[in-house]
Amino acid sequence: MRPHPPKEHAAGPPLSGRWLPSGWAAPLLCAAVLRGLWLMSAAGGSFRGDEPAYVALGRTWSELGAYTGQWPPLHPMLIAACVSLFGDAGETAARVVLTLLSVWSCGWLMALASRAHSERAGRCAGWIAALYLPLLPFAHVLLSEGLTIALLTPACTLLLGVAIGELKGHRATAALTVAGAAVGLACLTKEASLFWLVTLTLWGAWALGLPARGGGGSRAAAGLRRAALFFGAAAMTIAPWSARASADQGSFQLLGRTAGLNAYMGWNRDYINFDHVGLDVAQAGVPGAALRARLLAPPAGMAQWPFEFLPNVAERNQVAVAAGRAFIQDAPGFFLRTRAVKVADLITPLSYMTRYLRMPPPDPGATGVQATGGYCSVLTSPSFSVPLTLISIAMVMALALLAAYGATLVPLYPGAAGLLAAACASTAPLALVVAMSRFRAPGEALLIVPAAAALASLRRPPLRGLLRRSLFVLALGLLLWSWTLAIAPVLASLEKL
Repeated sequence: MRPHPPKEHAAGPPLSGRWLPSGWAAPLLCAAVLRGLWLMSAAGGSFRGDEPAYVALGRTWSELGAYTGQWPPLHPMLIAACVSLFGDAGETAARVVLTLLSVWSCGWLMALASRAHSERAGRCAGWIAALYLPLLPFAHVLLSEGLTIALLTPACTLLLGVAIGELKGHRATAALTVAGAAVGLACLTKEASLFWLVTLTLWGAWALGLPARGGGGSRAAAGLRRAALFFGAAAMTIAPWSARASADQGSFQLLGRTAGLNAYMGWNRDYINFDHVGLDVAQAGVPGAALRARLLAPPAGMAQWPFEFLPNVAERNQVAVAAGRAFIQDAPGFFLRTRAVKVADLITPLSYMTRYLRMPPPDPGATGVQATGGYCSVLTSPSFSVPLTLISIAMVMALALLAAYGATLVPLYPGAAGLLAAACASTAPLALVVAMSRFRAPGEALLIVPAAAALASLRRPPLRGLLRRSLFVLALGLLLWSWTLAIAPVLASLEKL
C-alpha cells in the first residue's frame, strides 16, 4: 500500500498557481549571497583537475569555431559563448553563469521537495541546498556538474508534477517534452547522465500512469505513452550531435569519447581516485585502512595494461575498452573486491570542497599544474580551512543519514520515492568504473529532497512496515561500511590542511 500524502497537501496539489510560495525568498537569497562570496574567492584563479582542459576547449572553440574535446559539447559551448561575448573576462563570466544556475537549482529542489512531501519540506530543502558546502564548488568551478544539476533538477520536478497529477492535459505533455529535452541536454553535458535517462524512463513507465483514470491496463498504457514521449524528447535532443560526431569519427558516437580513458583508470591494476591526490591513505593503525589495503592489493604478477594514444579517437576508445574487458575476465575476483572500495569512495564524507580547501592557492606567475590549485589564500589558511572542512564532512554524513530516513520511513507522494530510487540507481553504476565524490554530485543534490522531508516530519511517527525498516537498516549498514573504509582518507585529508 502506498503511503498517503502528508496532511499539508490535503487542500490539493502543491505549488499550483503560485509564482514564489511563501518562505522561499529567504533561502534563495541566502544561496545567492553564499555563492557570491565563494565566487569572489575563485576570481582570477584556476582550479586543479579538469577545469583547465574545459577552459582550453572553450577558448579554442571561441577562437577557431571548432570543438575537438573528448567530452560532450554543452559545457565547453557555455565557456566558448562567454569567451566570445566577454573576451578576457569570459572565464569569470562563465563562473557567474554557473553561480546563477546554482541558485536556480536551489529553487527547483524546493519545488521538487514541495511536490514530493509538503511546502514545509520545500522550505527545508531550500535551506539545505543554500547552506550545503560540499556541492558549493560546482557553483563557480568550471566543471560540468553545475550545469548538469541545473538541467536535471527541473526535469525531475516536472516529471513528478505529472506523476502526482498536478500537471494535466496539454500541460503534462509540455512538461514531459521539456523534461526530456532537459535530460537530453544533461546528456550533452555529461555522459553519465545517460544513466538518468534510462532510470527516469523506466520509472516514468510506472509512475507517469498513476494519475490516469481506469484500471491497471489503462494506467499502464498511459505510463508507457508518457514515458515514450519523455524518452523521445531526450533522444531528439541528443540526435543532432550524435549524428555529427559519428560522421566525424567514421563510426557510431553517441555523446563523448571518454570511455577508453575511464576503462584505463577504472578497469586496471592501479587504483585511481583524484580525491586522494597527494594523500597517504595507507595509514597503519587507522580503522579501516588495513581492510582497504587488502581489498586493493593486486595479485602477484599482475601488470598494469597501457593506454595507447592512437590517432583515431574512436579506435583508441575501442582498444582501451577491449583491454579493460580482458582485464576483468582475467581477474574477476580482484575486480569485484576493488568495486567495494569504489562504492565507499563514491559515498565518502570527502567532497570537492574538502579537496580544494586543502590545496594551495594557484600561483598566477606559474605555468602548468603550478598555475592551478584550490581556493584563495584566505580560505586555505588553517583558521578557515579546518572548520570549513570539518563542517563539510559533517554535512555529507548528516545529509546521507537524513536522506536514508526520509526515503524509507517518511510518507511521500506516490511516485516520489521511486523517483529518488531512480536517482540513486543513476549514480550507482559509476562505482563499476571510476568513483570519486565529484561524480555523485547530481544524485547528491537529489538527496536533499528526502532529507528535507525527514526534517519536516521530525514530530511525526515514522512509517511502519518490515520492508521499510529493512531498507533503512540496509542503508545504514552501507553507510557504516563505506565510512569505515573512508576513515584513512578523511584523516589524511585533515592532515594536509
